[in-house]
Amino acid sequence: MAVKQIQVSANAQGCPAVNISDVALWSPDGDEAQWLGTGPYEVYFPDESPFSNSSFNCPSGSSAPLNSGPLKVGATGVYKYNVRIGTQVLDPKITVHP
Repeated sequence: MAVKQIQVSANAQGCPAVNISDVALWSPDGDEAQWLGTGPYEVYFPDESPFSNSSFNCPSGSSAPLNSGPLKVGATGVYKYNVRIGTQVLDPKITVHP
């Protein structure tokens, strides 16, 4: 199992940014995602999520990591997700390999 860490930050204009815009996870290995940054920010999957939860929130002032938990059984393919800071949204993706 590998935990892929994704750093969340905001640029000078307050727009969200991540250090990896296409995270590769391997289903047979039980990979997980972990978002790191200082809140407030939200990570959510507007359509289908490869994880049990589809929304993860980091409250104001918190720097606690947001852990995805394990991939759902049978999850495979590309999953777009959103990172929201204030009213600004970024839409990176996670690719789950079978």
